[in-house]
Amino acid sequence: MKELTLYFATNRNHLPSGQAHRYRPDGYGNDFSTQGKENLRCGKVTLSIDEAVTKKFTQKIKHGQIGDGEGLYSELLCKIEDSKIEAYPDATLDNREKVQIDKLASTAMFKEIKLKMTRGADVLIYIHGFNVSWNQALATSFALEQMLNSGKTDQPETDESETIVFLFSWPSNGSVLDYFDDRDDALNSGKAIGRGFLRLRDFFSYLKSEVSAGNEDYCNSDINLLCHSLGNYVLQNAMNIIIENNSGRKLPKLFKHIFMCAPDVEDTIFEQDEGLERLVEITNYISLYFNEGDIGMWVSDKIKGNPKRLGDSGINNMSRISSKIHQADCTTIVKGLIEHSYYMWGRVNQDIRLSTRGISVYSEKHRFRRKIAGLTNSWEFPKE
Repeated sequence: MKELTLYFATNRNHLPSGQAHRYRPDGYGNDFSTQGKENLRCGKVTLSIDEAVTKKFTQKIKHGQIGDGEGLYSELLCKIEDSKIEAYPDATLDNREKVQIDKLASTAMFKEIKLKMTRGADVLIYIHGFNVSWNQALATSFALEQMLNSGKTDQPETDESETIVFLFSWPSNGSVLDYFDDRDDALNSGKAIGRGFLRLRDFFSYLKSEVSAGNEDYCNSDINLLCHSLGNYVLQNAMNIIIENNSGRKLPKLFKHIFMCAPDVEDTIFEQDEGLERLVEITNYISLYFNEGDIGMWVSDKIKGNPKRLGDSGINNMSRISSKIHQADCTTIVKGLIEHSYYMWGRVNQDIRLSTRGISVYSEKHRFRRKIAGLTNSWEFPKE
């Protein structure tokens, strides 16, 4: 058996309710924290799994491609009830006055993660989409972490270090009928994660002062961000908070790479004054994955009455977009209309994995995708 540890932040309500369970909850619900919609609890979850299970699904063939993260997710979901949650003590819950940064729960968590990063681990922050319960978010995050740490046949193996998946879970209602409720919750949750990103910015500043004082060492590891589906709308609203709290200055660089998977946002989102035009300031690269057969995008576009979605056909006019932004058409390798989480398996997951390991987005030698003629920074995954 192998024990896994997953770090998280959430603005969901803890279960059971009450003071006695706030640091040892059984789980988190589909409502906002009783301390407010923007209140973030930080913690970690441990889960024991059979390594043979991970090996089975990381080597399983799905749609002719190696790796089935969705199958691994289903396997792990059955085991999530056996996981144990530990929330970090949070001084802000007992003290409404301004709390020093070294007393914050997020600082204690960041320090613990930073120790692992000092040993070579990278971090990928994961924001899930709509129709996701707490248990489903955990199972997906554990499965994603296992997938990103697999792929020993990838070329080249330049980095054997671990990727730590950090989950941000917002109160998605866990029901496909609650799309509009989830969209409202995503709007409010964007404020919460925006605050979380600002805490990360402040921790970087705190760490810099600690390094100068000789109390800490820098690490050379990277922090990445992956948003799925409506999680990209959470990111859009988080950006508004970052911009509002940055006093007109250039935004802080927080991430090495941002992955936007099946993004349920408008396809003009990167154009001027549309919402994410300043996202390039907080990262080195942005990779967008879309699928023209994604039923989730069709539902959002046609049934829910939203404008055309970015996750359906990508960016229309790449010439207007920053060169930091790259997009990949996954349509030819995704089979069936039900596929919405294709970032969890096969070549798409491998492409993300290569990026987290520092392989250039332009590498034709190591990437299993080809450039689309006449289009800037646009690729497609060819059929088998």
